[in-house]
Amino acid sequence: MKYCKECGIGIAGDIRYCRNCGAEVSKVDGTNVSIHNPTRTNKRRNKPWSFIVIIFTVMLGVGGYVAYQYGASLTSKEKVAEDFLLALEKKDQESLEKFLFLNGEPIQNQDLDGLLALFESEPQLINQVKDQLMSKDGMFSVHKVGKKYLVFDHYGIEVGTYELVIHTNQPETKVSVDGDERGTIDFGEPLAINVTPGIYTVSGERATEFATVVDEGKVTVTGEGESIETSLDVTGDYIEIDANEAKAKLFANGKDTGYQTGDVILFGPVNLDGSTVVWVEKEFSTGLAKSEMIPIRDHSSILFNIEEPQVSGSLTNETSVRSLYLLPNSATQKLSAADIQGWSSYELRLARNEIFARHGYIFQSADLRSYFSSLSWYVPDPNYDGTLSDIEEYNVDFIQDRE
Repeated sequence: MKYCKECGIGIAGDIRYCRNCGAEVSKVDGTNVSIHNPTRTNKRRNKPWSFIVIIFTVMLGVGGYVAYQYGASLTSKEKVAEDFLLALEKKDQESLEKFLFLNGEPIQNQDLDGLLALFESEPQLINQVKDQLMSKDGMFSVHKVGKKYLVFDHYGIEVGTYELVIHTNQPETKVSVDGDERGTIDFGEPLAINVTPGIYTVSGERATEFATVVDEGKVTVTGEGESIETSLDVTGDYIEIDANEAKAKLFANGKDTGYQTGDVILFGPVNLDGSTVVWVEKEFSTGLAKSEMIPIRDHSSILFNIEEPQVSGSLTNETSVRSLYLLPNSATQKLSAADIQGWSSYELRLARNEIFARHGYIFQSADLRSYFSSLSWYVPDPNYDGTLSDIEEYNVDFIQDRE
């Protein structure tokens, strides 16, 4: 029995090549020896390693494909829509901010309270959103916004925008939405702004000489219709004022309003909290007559009564003096609670400063300066240093404690 020197297997007969390893066998000096064929041997030896490489490559490809499909499923349209709806149901504002895009840009640090309030008040809308997410016609839609990890398609939720048109019935109305000022509008000149779905507080403010009128309301934006319209009523409150004498001037908070009695005056807008105090004055040949001062607290009409001052010699009577002073005796007698019972804070302020005005004090406040300048007895004294008598000091403190 002969043996192959390459692989050691027995070789029977006169065989030139080893059937096991392919080595060439020859006879030298009567002894069978193998002649090594490097080309054939290396080729046969490389066969097991080639098989391993092929198997590894196939497994790597299959694993990569499976990994890609898994990663793609985590960022798919369906997964993004599912996670968005879950965050919406849970009212998870932090998660919603990660999903939402406006005009292709991420919504960051935006107040979503209005959006969450909408779905809290109308939870059935979530089913509507679910049906519309894959289209582009609803409040929200799934859009491709780029790539994630440079491999997977990245999807987000695009928020629809709608036009909110705000009207007013008065001029110079300052408009705010959720506390943010959006501009000033006039009657017939509405303001149009773009908003996303949600519940918004729309307010209007109009500042007038004697009152600041405010109106506000809630506006719900659900995507139904191309635009949403709302109106603000900043007319304010008005009252009717008249007097028993024609051509008496109407004053409010120390200012001449420009109105005169004769026909019923519709005065306003005014606050109904007593902060607006009105009276009328008329100059007669015998002197200036002034009505009582009335704070406005409701819509009741006011009829003032004034009488022409009666003159005896060069002195006016007590009625005339009372018409000129709020508290005629505040310089000589200590006041009691009965003297100022039911007075508004504005009347008390005037009465307190009347004590200083008697001495000619020059007021810095425009309303006080206007009020006392209209009184015939008031004579400004630039040298007055503010000194008061004991009784006057007592009365100043007494009134101030009740303002």
